[in-house]
Amino acid sequence: MALKEDDAADWLERQLTVLIDKLEGLARLRSDQCNALLGDEKSHNWQGTRRQIFQSKFNTQQKELRGLKQVAASLRTSVANAREQDRKEHE
Repeated sequence: MALKEDDAADWLERQLTVLIDKLEGLARLRSDQCNALLGDEKSHNWQGTRRQIFQSKFNTQQKELRGLKQVAASLRTSVANAREQDRKEHE
């Protein structure tokens, strides 16, 4: 891998790591805010159908964030594997 390509791969891996960290932080923040808003299952803060709809949508969104994180992690692994393979080929 040429130096320029290696630098680009390093940059991409770093950016994917930042993305993963931000997605984890966002999911954690949303979860903390949701818990503060709703309280526990027996809380009187918010009950009934509206709470169930909200929780269902919230859980779907959290699942989507986890999916994005998994995609970013997979891409980061692919970049690392490609770099390693290229290095082995040029030894």
